[in-house]
Amino acid sequence: MKQGLAEISNKAGSALLVLGLCASVFLAQTLLKASGIEIAIGSAIACLVSLAFLVADYLLNNRVAKRFPWLFSVSDNGAGNSLASVESGAQPGSTVYLVTPDMHNDAWNNSTIQCVTYNLDRGVNYAYLTRDSDPTSKKNVDIVHQTFKKRAQALSVYVANEMFSSLPTYNILVIERDALGQLRVFVELPVTESLNTGCPRAYWVEAEPRFADRWHEKILAVLKTRGPEDNPYVGSGDSSGGPRDNLLN
Repeated sequence: MKQGLAEISNKAGSALLVLGLCASVFLAQTLLKASGIEIAIGSAIACLVSLAFLVADYLLNNRVAKRFPWLFSVSDNGAGNSLASVESGAQPGSTVYLVTPDMHNDAWNNSTIQCVTYNLDRGVNYAYLTRDSDPTSKKNVDIVHQTFKKRAQALSVYVANEMFSSLPTYNILVIERDALGQLRVFVELPVTESLNTGCPRAYWVEAEPRFADRWHEKILAVLKTRGPEDNPYVGSGDSSGGPRDNLLN
């Protein structure tokens, strides 16, 4: 419910922005000589444009979701199903695993950050498998630790450089138990969503159950061979912060 309200809020914000722009242009051109009726007509047109925008966006997303039920998006305005709505349904006590070379979404994407925060507050655990071979990943791990420092006990980061030498995709999300208690695995497509400037990669597909089981088993096997990297906010006794040195070293 909380995630759904957040998505509605984002849509409403977009509509208000369009409304404000349309109304501002009309008023700027006619304010000095327009009658009350003309201003009212202009405002009504702006409202209709905003409404048409919302309806078209809703119909497009639902049409794509019905035609491609396996297509998901982390973008607020992306086509298809909402990945955040599935992830936010993870059962308390279960773990969400993310194989990611740079931690981009969890460091920078607002929808993803809201979803992770919501899950951590409900008792869902997170385990990230990333790499320490480039500065971008290290920087984003630092941001993730800082963002979720008050929930640090439920979040772990593991270094698995070898997984990314031959990985045929970009990110892999494993939800150990969804709202129905089922294992779900999602793989990000190597495509760019040009309309979403906040997250250059937006679309995901769901893996079939037999492949989902294999990915889950592989991730668990990798985690057995190593421990989590030091989290500066675990065991510090200070939820307001702590040292952030040697995050992945």
